[in-house]
Amino acid sequence: MDHYWVDEEVSIGKWVFILILVAIPIVNIITLLVLAMGKHNESLKNFAKASLILAVIGIILGLLFSF
Repeated sequence: MDHYWVDEEVSIGKWVFILILVAIPIVNIITLLVLAMGKHNESLKNFAKASLILAVIGIILGLLFSF
């Protein structure tokens, strides 16, 4: 298995691409799930996990305050 993607530093261009994907509805959830569960750089995995946690908290709070 090639560990180049896992060990390399994430460039500004990759961050911009990821942030654009995360800004697109539906695509954002898929992107975050792939980043969180795949063999990616640890900072990308942590970013995806934190974003998913915040999304779930936002959904729960939205549901609680909508009633």
